[in-house]
Amino acid sequence: MAGNRKTHLELINSHFKKPKNVQFIQVENAEISTLYTLSKEFSNEIKRHYEFEDQLKETFTEFKKIINRFFTSLDIYSNIFDEYLNEIFNLLQNIQSRYPDLFKQYCIPIAKILKTIQTEYGESNFLKNSISEKLQNIVTKKTYILTKFLSNTPFIVLNDIEVPIIKANEFIKLGIVADNVIYIGSPFNYDKKYSSLFFSKNTYFLTYNIFNNQIQKTRNFPQLSVSDTITTIYDNIQFSDGHKGAIFEVELGDIADDFNEEEIIKHYENNATSIKEADRVECKLILLENRCYSFIPNSYKIRRLEPNSLKLDSVEIKQIELGNLLLFRNHSSVDLIIDIADTILDVKATRCRTNQRIWRKRLTKQINRHGIKELAQLLNSQGISTASEQNIRNWIEPERIAPNCLPELLKFLEFTEKEIRSIIYSTELIRSAHLKAGRFITTQLLESIKLELINDIEEQGFATFSADTLVGASFNIEVVKQINEKTIVVDRKDILKIWRA
Repeated sequence: MAGNRKTHLELINSHFKKPKNVQFIQVENAEISTLYTLSKEFSNEIKRHYEFEDQLKETFTEFKKIINRFFTSLDIYSNIFDEYLNEIFNLLQNIQSRYPDLFKQYCIPIAKILKTIQTEYGESNFLKNSISEKLQNIVTKKTYILTKFLSNTPFIVLNDIEVPIIKANEFIKLGIVADNVIYIGSPFNYDKKYSSLFFSKNTYFLTYNIFNNQIQKTRNFPQLSVSDTITTIYDNIQFSDGHKGAIFEVELGDIADDFNEEEIIKHYENNATSIKEADRVECKLILLENRCYSFIPNSYKIRRLEPNSLKLDSVEIKQIELGNLLLFRNHSSVDLIIDIADTILDVKATRCRTNQRIWRKRLTKQINRHGIKELAQLLNSQGISTASEQNIRNWIEPERIAPNCLPELLKFLEFTEKEIRSIIYSTELIRSAHLKAGRFITTQLLESIKLELINDIEEQGFATFSADTLVGASFNIEVVKQINEKTIVVDRKDILKIWRA
């Protein structure tokens, strides 16, 4: 604002003392919902299974920038196609030549819906039409339409009034106090200041019903309880009911059909006989969102996230329930705790792990020599009562440190007294390091899990994140959709990974 600062300050103070209204307007459109759902499915597929395909990710990023124009622009669609059609064609052609399966599954359906929008709705714009239909009567000369990005359409005529279309940050610089402000998009499309400072008597957030359209009030001091804080940010503001993005189903051909879990189980059962005795792990099949699944060992604990408190606990398979959020380490079935523990052990790590490998290798030879069933019976006869088939497999798992019967087991494996003392000492050091590593990892994970991840899970069925201090490791939070109660045997290398049907 140019002019007298004191006068303008009084004007602003006067404005913020007056009552204001905030409303959330939903736009329904099947074509746009289909386009968004297809794009989201494509994006999820790349995130899950093509993480290291940098060229594909770059191509899709450019493609998504263009597609986003259809979700936020007020330009008529023929103008968008005039500007971007060649680029769309080149990007799709690039994917077709390198990833023909992805092109068939995702690009062809996307191209078809774009063709429908171009031929049937080319001279219109669904958002622009909705403004005319839903907000025509509120328009005054002090009404403004705000967008996140620069629009090629400078204004819309409503009630014979040219309503200007301005970038939101440019509007703030103008210092205008308006009667009505219409945001194109939800509050999540804009900086948080636009959800707490309202420069108009009436504010409208207008977007498609597939998107989350509500204001999520944040606490500036989350370490304090609500009763210990005072805020006046939302005083004198009346909010209408917001809208949580709708789930829109589309026909995606073969990839949209529910996969047959019995076929998955049958496949692994058929291959079970070829798995080495030492690598056989008893598991249950867990179905996840987005046609994904994982095998959780019956004897393992996996980290589970509580969505309200954002706390982690470790649970066995029998404690997992439908809808639970499970934490997976990407690209590895081995818990990060081993890597962190070795860092804690420092120079002692090599010797400690060598001692651990020595007795496990000798135990594995006994498994191969006798078979695990006969070995269990043999150990039982030697007074090691805990030596069941499954427990023996557990003893050689990478995450396990050692059984309680380790001294007796080492004697059975014919180690000398000196070797036994060295192995047991190494085991004690490893156990201590694992405890410290577990606490450290939990702390780092909790610091990295933000509320925004829960929004990602609700929107796309999973969330991916990393922790700055856990270098090179990334994690997925997955939703449990179904648990198959049948116990099956799978190879150790296949457990605790996310698989696509």
